[in-house]
Amino acid sequence: MTNSVQNSLFTLGYNKDTAIAAIVASIAATSTATVGMAPWIMFVGWVAFFTNPISLASALKGACCVSMGIVLGAIASSCIGLLSAQIGGAALALVVFVVAMLVVSLRAVPMVNNIAAWFLGLITFFALHGESNLSVILPLILTVNFGALAGYTAFKLQQSTRR
Repeated sequence: MTNSVQNSLFTLGYNKDTAIAAIVASIAATSTATVGMAPWIMFVGWVAFFTNPISLASALKGACCVSMGIVLGAIASSCIGLLSAQIGGAALALVVFVVAMLVVSLRAVPMVNNIAAWFLGLITFFALHGESNLSVILPLILTVNFGALAGYTAFKLQQSTRR
């Protein structure tokens, strides 16, 4: 371990930031589980916020991109299902190509250019192997948005203790 790493591990500020993140994460995970959602889904939103942890606007942007990624995942899943009858296994390749072209192209659009968050949304949808309906999509979106808010909360609490 280098001296700079070793020294930072023992500073009050470092440990305070760590404790704040751990407390917020614990409360958010417990709250998520209490309402019947898997905590990992909340942490997807948390990670989306920390892809660009600057402000409430960046938290909303990340949450929006994750949410749109979930919706796009549902649409992609439906398209794969519909196209599979006509083109078989090529449906997956075709749909993934189109989705990847769309998402990566959005890097040029400032309001929705958080590509990592888009892919986190896609991953979240497909990880559940769920159906493409509102009863699945809406709870996912609400949970990842809660996670983004939790990440933002931890970030702001850490900032407020540095003043």
